Amino acid sequence: MTQKAERFVKNNYPAPAVKYPGDKETQVLYQDSLNQLQRSRLQKLLDSTKDTKITWWGTTYQKSKESELLLGLDLQGGINVTLDIELEGLIKGLANNPRDANLVKAIQTGRSEKINQWGAPISLIYLPRLLEK
Repeated sequence: MTQKAERFVKNNYPAPAVKYPGDKETQVLYQDSLNQLQRSRLQKLLDSTKDTKITWWGTTYQKSKESELLLGLDLQGGINVTLDIELEGLIKGLANNPRDANLVKAIQTGRSEKINQWGAPISLIYLPRLLEK
């Protein structure tokens, strides 16, 4: 239906560049009018065909539209995004002085404890305790 509405506007109304050559502002206003006309035409087409039978067994467009399955992004071909943050870089980035000896020592201690504790991530709990030393 969208293509029909686009085709209707394209066949019956000239393009903005053809109708108003060299006048960009008027072209933009005219294009807005064409877009509104296209939306109006699309709504008219949808309203006029909602009770038209579209299948051989008699289902109407409106009934088909109401009973369509709503698919999640995973079924629509969506994407999954996983963001990994390096905690050491975050801590250094938030620190006022990332080269501070106490901070560097705390991060190194956290890194060694991470290795010692079966790969558990560096915890921010270690930092205040280590910085006090």
